[in-house]
Amino acid sequence: MSAIPLPGFVRTYSIAALGFGFALVGGAIALAVGIPIPWLLGALLLSLALGAFGRRPGFPDPIRDLAFLMLGYFIGSTASSEFFGSVTLWVPSVLVSIALIPMITLSSAFVIHRMTDLEPNEALLCAVPGSLPFVVAASEDMGLRTHLVILFQSIRLLSLTFALPFALGFWGVPSETTAPVALASIPQGLNPADVLILIGSLGFAVVCAVVARRLKVPAPTFIGPMMGVAVAKLGGVPLPDLPPLLLFGSQAALGWIMGARFDAIPFRDLRRMALACFVGLGVGVGVALAACAMLVWLTGLDAKELMLGLAPGAIETVTSIALDQGVDPLFVSTHQIARMLSIPLIATAMLVIGRRLLALVTKD
Repeated sequence: MSAIPLPGFVRTYSIAALGFGFALVGGAIALAVGIPIPWLLGALLLSLALGAFGRRPGFPDPIRDLAFLMLGYFIGSTASSEFFGSVTLWVPSVLVSIALIPMITLSSAFVIHRMTDLEPNEALLCAVPGSLPFVVAASEDMGLRTHLVILFQSIRLLSLTFALPFALGFWGVPSETTAPVALASIPQGLNPADVLILIGSLGFAVVCAVVARRLKVPAPTFIGPMMGVAVAKLGGVPLPDLPPLLLFGSQAALGWIMGARFDAIPFRDLRRMALACFVGLGVGVGVALAACAMLVWLTGLDAKELMLGLAPGAIETVTSIALDQGVDPLFVSTHQIARMLSIPLIATAMLVIGRRLLALVTKD
């Protein structure tokens, strides 16, 4: 007697549940051995390992969106009355984060262009500090080698995801903040009324994500809930904090999803361009660290916050690191959002000006 085939959605979500189980196992192992941000990095490592053998269970889009929504809610819920007193102090560093876009891009692109056969436009898009959807779309529209742009951008993201937590711990940079507000007052038990309030609050986060998508906000399922929940909390709406298990699960899901992104890396090209990838990344990070040191000296802002706020990494990743390191995630996300929103305009100008500069400075 033949087996009855499962409906498509049942099979899809059964595979997703298996993948989520693996992600939690990877996170638990990382937690046991003392790896920083264990749920994210542990899941990412296991995701990469299984992906290398073509055995990674995948996540459908609704699961991905739910993970980003939870992370956005957590970060938005850290908003407090202190935000209004602090935000004016962030103006210089926010402006620096925007000014760093052309500085990082041009310095990294110069190195990449010199060390590879990439043409100026390709080198510039490979060096843009973030906003992968924009650079991929620009590369495709211009008829460039998009797989190489994805290669450089993916290596940047993977390298920073692993390096930042260890760098913060190794340097022992002191932070003025303590555990995030979202984790500081978690209720020990949930009665039916609490459950209904949580469901309603998550429904509000979903509405924020939908509105952000309609407004074409970058990363809408993350930024929409984060901004909506933060505004509501600052307005005095008593939205509840989420149980910490949801944070750990969301970080594990994010790590698993990040691992899947690297399936598109052309490893033949990686072997050929690995040195250029890492030298270009090192130059860009060096520029960001120099700006960070300058701001610490001039403004007295927290070094950990600045390192994460100015890091040329994905907003979901660096804010997860902020939560784990006891750094103000709203400070980090504000700087990352300012950079994300500025990249399309600045990068478009650099594609016009930057390729001429590269042609001049690399001309024999």
